[in-house]
Amino acid sequence: MAQPITKIVQPADFEAKQEALQVSELRKELAANQAVLAEGLHLLRAMHERGLLELLAALFEQGDKVMERLVDLLSKPGAANGLKVMIAVADSLGSYDAEAVKKLLNGVSRGLEAASSVPAPQKSVGVFDLLKHMQDPDVSAAIHAGFAFLKGVGQSLRSGGAV
Repeated sequence: MAQPITKIVQPADFEAKQEALQVSELRKELAANQAVLAEGLHLLRAMHERGLLELLAALFEQGDKVMERLVDLLSKPGAANGLKVMIAVADSLGSYDAEAVKKLLNGVSRGLEAASSVPAPQKSVGVFDLLKHMQDPDVSAAIHAGFAFLKGVGQSLRSGGAV
């Protein structure tokens, strides 16, 4: 009686042909998606240069601990409201003029530098001291900017918050 076939013998070069076929298909995919791959590599390079890939790798390695900590933070009272505020701030960031924000933040930075270098006053500021400072063009410009800011906030508040 005949014995059942229990082993199929592949030709010796079968695996090499399969590998060559896979490499050929991969080359076709690479050629078809060359622009996408170039952009992806550019993105990966930028992420690597800024240490973001290392951060993401660490985040995924410690995923369970990170998620546990995140859940702990979000389960605290007020966390939902905090998230809503963060979303509202992120939502409104797109409506700001970047140059105006940059100019304002530069002014804030210079103001903080100037304020930190002023020694503690030896006497209280009087009315005449205030009037003298009002003559300074920089102080006058800051006061005008402050009033313009307050006017914009007031208009928004009176119209129901719509910008």
